[in-house]
Amino acid sequence: MPPKHGHIDKILLVVTLLIAILGILFLYSATYERGVEDASINRLVVKQVVWVLVGVFIMVLITNLDHIRILDFSYLFYALNLALLVFLLITGGERYGAKRW
Repeated sequence: MPPKHGHIDKILLVVTLLIAILGILFLYSATYERGVEDASINRLVVKQVVWVLVGVFIMVLITNLDHIRILDFSYLFYALNLALLVFLLITGGERYGAKRW
């Protein structure tokens, strides 16, 4: 039986959140400054937490979309991606051996 509309796979959610939390902890440990009186959290860690929250929010939004509606716009998404690649080819600069925005 296919999952219901808006159903989030709990195992996938838990594993994704565990990986995100581990990433945040690794980033915190890599940017921790020993002996600094100001015990504020590094800006990179805060940014990572914000992006994880944004990602979870987007995941919840997408799971509540009907997948048939997404398929209706698949050609538009494909054309948009091709246009972005052409735009990158024209305007992107080469750094470290790769084309970049």
